[in-house]
Amino acid sequence: MSSQKTQSGPNLHSLLNLQQEVLSVTQREELYFKIVNDSLKLVQYDQAVLFTHNRLGKPIIRAISGLVTPVENTPFSQWLTRINQQFSEHAPTSSMISADQVTANEQASWAEWWLACSAVVPLKFNQQTVGTLYLNREEPFSSHELKSLDLIASHYAYAVHTLQSRIRQTKPLSAYRKQWLIAAVFSIGLLCLPIQLRVSVPAQVMSQQEQVVASPLDGVIAEIVIEPNSYVQQGDLLFRLDDSVLRNEYNVALQNLAVTQVEERTVEQRAFRDSQSKADLAQMKAKIEEKQAEIQLLSEQLARTDVHANFDGFAIFNDKNDWLGIPVKTGERVMTLAASEPLGIRGWIPVQDAVALENGSQVTLYLTSRPESSFAGELTSQSFQTSLSPNGLASYQFEANLVEQSPLTIGASGTAILYGEQVSLAYFIFRRPLGFIRQWLGI
Repeated sequence: MSSQKTQSGPNLHSLLNLQQEVLSVTQREELYFKIVNDSLKLVQYDQAVLFTHNRLGKPIIRAISGLVTPVENTPFSQWLTRINQQFSEHAPTSSMISADQVTANEQASWAEWWLACSAVVPLKFNQQTVGTLYLNREEPFSSHELKSLDLIASHYAYAVHTLQSRIRQTKPLSAYRKQWLIAAVFSIGLLCLPIQLRVSVPAQVMSQQEQVVASPLDGVIAEIVIEPNSYVQQGDLLFRLDDSVLRNEYNVALQNLAVTQVEERTVEQRAFRDSQSKADLAQMKAKIEEKQAEIQLLSEQLARTDVHANFDGFAIFNDKNDWLGIPVKTGERVMTLAASEPLGIRGWIPVQDAVALENGSQVTLYLTSRPESSFAGELTSQSFQTSLSPNGLASYQFEANLVEQSPLTIGASGTAILYGEQVSLAYFIFRRPLGFIRQWLGI
């Protein structure tokens, strides 16, 4: 059947049907698929490859017969691209090409991937090449078949040009030079716009009058009288240390003082008739003073086992059961006493977000519990050394006043935005990337 068709030429009815089908296609991918597969209605072949030009005018493989989507950057695709570069611009009409017309290296690839005879079919519209179709088989193509391919090629070219024009303009990029220039000037102007430098950091509400309530002595916490985060008044008992050891030492010291005082009176009576006893009397008085000083110290320590609030406020700690029976050292933090007012803002600026800020800079607090409101403040202090934030990041701690005091909960957390100096939009956008690049390059 193939031999008969080669000798007698194409069926006119098939040619007209194919033309109608091609012109009715509305999608580019469908058109490419139809070109490489439905051309069998006119000419017999084993494989077909279609090239068309992209927006930059570079020919790329759009379809290969038998494949849904061609795979780019394979050895076969790269070889086809080199073959197309050699023949696409030198074929005014459909013509035969063979392995003898390529280099020795390309001939080896031809023998591996292609059959002996191939036809190159240029797709031209208004004297402009919009694509190239390659057909490959064992037998040579007859002049009748090449003429049929020329007839259908004009319709292929028209369809390819029409569908590509619907999606993009066919002008080269150089035709948009004015638009690119306007866009570049606009972008540069936009990047030069002044904007206030800002940084968003985690923050929380704090009392501006806080005191760390620490253990005054080494010992064991016997009782925490108050509930966590409760309000206390000045003089209220907060917690007490176990005083059993101190009280025993205090009672023993009292007994030792009493014994020493009896001995001192005995020595004093003997001193009237014995000169040696006069010398011992001075030593006994020194011992009495030593015992009295020891009793005074123990008495003061016993008084310090009860810890009281120095001012009205909230006693902030987690759970009293976490401390009961726990040994503590002198100065170890047990809780924090915070006055209910005035309130402020405390936050932590991560090292990578640190910017130049001055006292008095604007601060805006957004609380997680009150997303509908914002609270303005002014920066009052910032640390020069880093410490770990509650999130475990190396950060600079800062504090700020609230411009207007509001009924807020101490410890309520959220996000604070700190505003710095005026900078360009370009600096605001590229500040962190530039910092990363400088660290990476070491400059």
